[in-house]
Amino acid sequence: MTTAAANQQKTDAKENPTSPKVIASAAGAGAGATVSSLLLWLLGITVWHQPATAGAVDQAMAAVPSPVSAIVVLAVTVASSAVFGWRVTDPLRISKSELPTVMRMRQQRSLHPETGQPSDQTR
Repeated sequence: MTTAAANQQKTDAKENPTSPKVIASAAGAGAGATVSSLLLWLLGITVWHQPATAGAVDQAMAAVPSPVSAIVVLAVTVASSAVFGWRVTDPLRISKSELPTVMRMRQQRSLHPETGQPSDQTR
């Protein structure tokens, strides 16, 4: 990568930072993977009657059929990712209730202050 390309990436990252919602959703997905492992272990013990000893954790998880495992992992990971992302606020994000005010402010900024006509900058 050239120096110019690296500098452009740094500029892009400053102008468009990663949303806190994305970071929280990634953390939620990680937490969901951990929780789903625990659920698979518990399913193996309770439903498929595997031993509940520390040495038999892998046997209990392996006793759960693949389709059940896939559904559990998918559901828990997606749900936890969504919940973690929903709980975090993004200060740079505009809500629906703020949108009319922001649109009005943008429109006022684009008008010439003396004439009230669109300025040359917006054309």
